[in-house]
Amino acid sequence: MKLRYTLFLCLLILATLAGCVFGGSSIATQPAQQTPAPQATQANQGAEPAATAAPNGALDPSDLTIDPAAGLIQAEQAGSAGQSGLTEYRIDLRVAGDLSSYQGRQLVKYTNREDKALEKIIFRLFPNTSKAGLQVDSVKVDGKDVTGETTHEQTAYEVNLPQPLEPGKSVELDMIFSSSLPLDMGGNYGLFGFFEDVLVMDQFYPVIPVFDDEGWNVENPPPVGDLTYNDISRYIVRLHLPSGYEVAGSGSELSRKESGSEVEIIYALGLSRDFYFAASAQFTVISELFGETKVTAYTLKKYENKAKDALKTTIDAMRIYSERFGSYPYTELDVLSTPMQALGMEYPGLVDIALMLYDPNEKIGDNPATFFTEATIAHEVAHQWFYSIIGSDQVDEPWVDEAITQYATGLYYLDMYGPGGAEAYQESWYQRWDRTERAEIPVGMPSANYEPQQYSPIVYGRGPIFLKALEEKLGQEKMNALMKEYTATYRWKIGTAAEFRALADKTCGCDLSELFNAWVGE
Repeated sequence: MKLRYTLFLCLLILATLAGCVFGGSSIATQPAQQTPAPQATQANQGAEPAATAAPNGALDPSDLTIDPAAGLIQAEQAGSAGQSGLTEYRIDLRVAGDLSSYQGRQLVKYTNREDKALEKIIFRLFPNTSKAGLQVDSVKVDGKDVTGETTHEQTAYEVNLPQPLEPGKSVELDMIFSSSLPLDMGGNYGLFGFFEDVLVMDQFYPVIPVFDDEGWNVENPPPVGDLTYNDISRYIVRLHLPSGYEVAGSGSELSRKESGSEVEIIYALGLSRDFYFAASAQFTVISELFGETKVTAYTLKKYENKAKDALKTTIDAMRIYSERFGSYPYTELDVLSTPMQALGMEYPGLVDIALMLYDPNEKIGDNPATFFTEATIAHEVAHQWFYSIIGSDQVDEPWVDEAITQYATGLYYLDMYGPGGAEAYQESWYQRWDRTERAEIPVGMPSANYEPQQYSPIVYGRGPIFLKALEEKLGQEKMNALMKEYTATYRWKIGTAAEFRALADKTCGCDLSELFNAWVGE
């Protein structure tokens, strides 16, 4: 009883905070003080053109070889090898010794899997929401110089192809890019830059978004919500970093070697929507196996006593979600504590948890911030299924990403603590929705259509309440079957609201129009 009461109080307070949202929404705090890296400069602040990383050998990813099985458990490898036409990223990146900037070169093999010819290929430049200055310095297509144009508030780069790319045909783009590294947190929740002795590299490279029924799915970044909408691709990434840093990255580490003041690390992942890495000289590391997966907790040394709890919660969540939704696909899962203006953020094979949730001196409301660590980790691990394994349009249909993840987190509490624990967690959804006085605002709107104060209460609050109402309509057994079929059907694909609705109708054996229209909208 004490456990459930404490859990209820913690989640209740979390739900009532105006700026606190799981899964990548902002916390109303000022950027914390940081200790700059040796010789770090202030020249990289603002939206100035990127500084060029100091050369120390040419960047050339052409020797990197894509392996479809890289980083995948055995049960996933055959399926990965059978997927053809996936975009392939070979990236060579060097971070300057003073951590003020970086330079990269990527070879991207892109295959037109659409039913019409393409005259351009678009890349997103999301670090520019942080005023970082990510710029494309040159582009070649199949060895020929081409022109490009930066659009959508400097967050997109349109590459003009020398000739239309016909369906089924491929091109290789050779792209050199560079950027400064901010020392102050900027847009997209402060996920890119060097803060509090931690290098965080969210979307550091130009990445190709989904091409769907709208064409290239590109828009100006909305003021709230997550930004990425990527297809499954293949990655191999070589990092050149200053020595002395512990590094965590998406995928499996293939090799590591020291050379003077620089370390070279190669990561690879056969199926992934993104690549992310973080580094710090202050990270301490502990690991444990879960089946074929090495689960590793990276925490700052001053919070190393929190690492065991983080590791346990991560493995408990993996076990529950694997049983309910299908196996976790990667041979690694890292849980990091990093500075950010959010409670947590998800990446393929890696989840970030805000430093404040490990700090016993921090508070959320009247309670220690550490009270909320378990719920945040459970939420972010659920994104390994609902964002990573199953993609969705996080900008136009954010509920398919966040509301389903919130509902899945409720299942974690049900399996860990029984009905009482689940009910306490679900109460936080209602308290979140209460911030709009339970306004019946549709769950299914694009992020940009919500007022900033509406986004969290509706998507994270009313959204999972709708899914609970769907569960009550179907019954627990059929709802469990729906979730399992959804994850099996759209594994490594894109899931949409319409497709989830169609599976719900099929599972019910009825027309759910009235329920979906009342909660999701037309």
